[in-house]
Amino acid sequence: MTTEKSDLCIPKINSNVSKQFIVDTLQKANLGQLERFTELPLKHNPLYKRILFTVKWEVDKPKTIQYKEMIEKNQTLKLVPNRNDPQFWIIVPSCCPKP
Repeated sequence: MTTEKSDLCIPKINSNVSKQFIVDTLQKANLGQLERFTELPLKHNPLYKRILFTVKWEVDKPKTIQYKEMIEKNQTLKLVPNRNDPQFWIIVPSCCPKP
């Protein structure tokens, strides 16, 4: 299996959403393996936080290749964590890549 990594970001998410729920949702999305996960409070709004994470893409899966190509073109991914709720998370390339 060939793999590549990307540093990604969910720029704004409600601070009440648990870390475990976010991790579980990202894993269910089949982006790949999470290697790093960081929650940061938004500076000017304590009701929200930002999520930084590194994903190890599983590039032998067609859907994952599509997600990876979208990120490489600076397009956003929209992830719906709960089908019964119209809310979605936006995933973008991270502005703060891991050193």
